[in-house]
Amino acid sequence: MFDRLLRSEKPNSVEYNTIAEHTQDFRLAALFHDLGHGPFSHTLEEFFERYPEYTPKDSKLHPHEYYTKSIIRNDTEFKRILFDWEQRNGEQIDVDFIADLSVGDEDTFGILFSARR
Repeated sequence: MFDRLLRSEKPNSVEYNTIAEHTQDFRLAALFHDLGHGPFSHTLEEFFERYPEYTPKDSKLHPHEYYTKSIIRNDTEFKRILFDWEQRNGEQIDVDFIADLSVGDEDTFGILFSARR
């Protein structure tokens, strides 16, 4: 999707540079999008509706979105894998940006579309 967006923009335009700068972030966010879904995820969603005491407090997110962000930001093994990737590729990953992007945070996702206005 982002390769196609890049092809539709003039090289070195603001739009092109913004999309190019965040392409890897969007790819990682898409890859990580479903991390917070548990096994039998639709049944698990019903569980959270029936037993709200197990629903994450102080969150406007759906439980699976909350858990997705939590895994990306806090899971030790996940962070180690991202760190290893950074070391191999010489590129820093903005974990918070990707966590927000992975659940469709409008402010974060707007970066791509604000460049196209």
